Amino acid sequence: MKRIFLFSIMFFVGFLNISNGQNTSCLSFDGYNDYVRYTDDATLGRMDGATDYTIEAWVKIPSGANTGGRIVQRYSIFTFRYETDNKLTFSLDHGTSNWAIYNSTTNALPNDNQWHHVAVIRNTAPNPNTLKLYVDGVDVTDGTWSAYPLRNEDNRNLYIGQDGGGNHYFEGKIDEVRLKNVAEDPDDLQSETTDPPYTSDGNTAALFHFDENTGTTTVNEASSSNATLNNGVAWSDATGLPMETTQALDLISFSANKYKNHVQLNWETEFDITGKEFKIQRSSDLKNWKEIGVLPYSIQKDNYSFIDDQPLRKNYYRIQTLDFDGISTYSKVLSISISENSSISISPNPVKDVIFVSGIDEKSPVQYKVYNTFGEKIQQEITNGIIRLKKTVQGMYFLQIKGETKKFIVK
Repeated sequence: MKRIFLFSIMFFVGFLNISNGQNTSCLSFDGYNDYVRYTDDATLGRMDGATDYTIEAWVKIPSGANTGGRIVQRYSIFTFRYETDNKLTFSLDHGTSNWAIYNSTTNALPNDNQWHHVAVIRNTAPNPNTLKLYVDGVDVTDGTWSAYPLRNEDNRNLYIGQDGGGNHYFEGKIDEVRLKNVAEDPDDLQSETTDPPYTSDGNTAALFHFDENTGTTTVNEASSSNATLNNGVAWSDATGLPMETTQALDLISFSANKYKNHVQLNWETEFDITGKEFKIQRSSDLKNWKEIGVLPYSIQKDNYSFIDDQPLRKNYYRIQTLDFDGISTYSKVLSISISENSSISISPNPVKDVIFVSGIDEKSPVQYKVYNTFGEKIQQEITNGIIRLKKTVQGMYFLQIKGETKKFIVK
């Protein structure tokens, strides 16, 4: 009876949240004089001297829009902008007014009045380290470029919609701006129409959802401090963005583990507030999704498991629920690859703090990622066969390396 009563309370609260919590707003810039300013603080300072970084946003650019308009700029540190010939451009100052400029290919960022996801990622793991530009999840970098870290300077404010000096105003709409001091995996970017909104973590320097839809301030989720809207920046309808049309499915944990020739999905939820069932979906390209299974929700069950016994070589998984009002919610997306013959082995297992990996050429280091059982990435570096664990406590973890996933125990 206690569990049923609590479920009823949460059903009511969840109904209120879903009814009133939809993100339907963004910011609209006139290209003349309006902009957003966020004052430098310790949270934004996470970008100071960053060697790896990810800067991204959603933009909607009308035909005939001003070129040179700044999407995001940190004054005298970097600028991310829309340029002539529909190019996406990133520039950074790696000395005294010594700017390096990175361009996309021509027509990579259309001014077609449609939403497009733009991102720049600097990753020191490849040799040489690279800087890449992405539009809608596709690498549009014009050439191969070695990249510089961001300069380490205090009192450098963040501007959205202009350059911080009263010039280069952006014309169009902007939403979901995020800055991180790590190189995100391009496959993990929120560049698809069904991707749930981002949440902040310890590597996030700025995350603006622009959900307020009123007033002259907007909150940086990473710090809970406000940025100011200046000279009449307008709130606008953001219909068409992924986070505007779908709700995020809040799971306590969600993981995908490879066992021989199948993949096991595990997820946990204290209560599925209004869902009737879980639909398991798989994709090979993050665009076309196929339903591969359905599990009913049970009020007496918190943990769920599903086995995909016919996985693809490259797999993306997500969980969808449909509530009684017809509103869909989606989990985050997990990815896992299946190879015909495993070439990787790890030892010892259980492990204390060092993992030895066989099947790697010592002269060709590869990138690896370590995840906990909540699906959270806790370590990402390169290795030539030795991995020194840094943020683990006793428990189970998953190592992703060379397209394979290895389970190990920290004792």
